[in-house]
Amino acid sequence: MDELDNKYYTDSVTWWERYVKEILRRSFTREGTERRRERRTVETFYYASIYDILDAPIDPGRKAITIKRLKTQITRLHHQQRQKILLDTEE
Repeated sequence: MDELDNKYYTDSVTWWERYVKEILRRSFTREGTERRRERRTVETFYYASIYDILDAPIDPGRKAITIKRLKTQITRLHHQQRQKILLDTEE
């Protein structure tokens, strides 16, 4: 804590509670928002791909395999998110 901070905060504990905790909270919130945005973008891409494949004039057997693969990717995306939530609540 430098001299500039001393005029705003009486001691290092107050500085930690008011300043550092707020900076950390903002950083984690920003990181979580970016991750959710990226996940939503990927999920939207997978769903758009499924609809494009359904409209494409390709062999029905190949369509089914490709759609199943994309469905697996979406399921894996949701599973990864759920695993992170479960790991965070273990403590």
